[in-house]
Amino acid sequence: MYKSKNFIYLNYRFPELNKLEYSVKLKAIFERTNFATNVVVKVPVPPNSANVKIYSAGSGKAKYEPEQNAIMWRIKKFQGDMEFMMSAEVIVTPLKADKQWNKPPISIDFQVTSFLKMISCRCPCSQGVV
Repeated sequence: MYKSKNFIYLNYRFPELNKLEYSVKLKAIFERTNFATNVVVKVPVPPNSANVKIYSAGSGKAKYEPEQNAIMWRIKKFQGDMEFMMSAEVIVTPLKADKQWNKPPISIDFQVTSFLKMISCRCPCSQGVV
């Protein structure tokens, strides 16, 4: 009889939770003399999100809102020719069925005030490009 205590590898796999990392960069490409107000960036997350951690939001406040399945990043005032970054980590639970999540686009809502007029924009941004 042969017994060995060295180099024993058990073939067990523990179910892992999937982790998604988000990094959103927002850059104002208008003149420095103008500014955007009431900027709201909606970053969709999967509906089976178990835990959402927001590490940094360069300006404003970012908050996970489970009823919208999204991270809502709100900035009161955004000066032209500036950029901010928000990063977050989402842990999702595995689904029983292999159902693909159809990722909706990132959307942004803001107003730009200039000397003569006010411009309002609601943009769905595809592939994370704003």
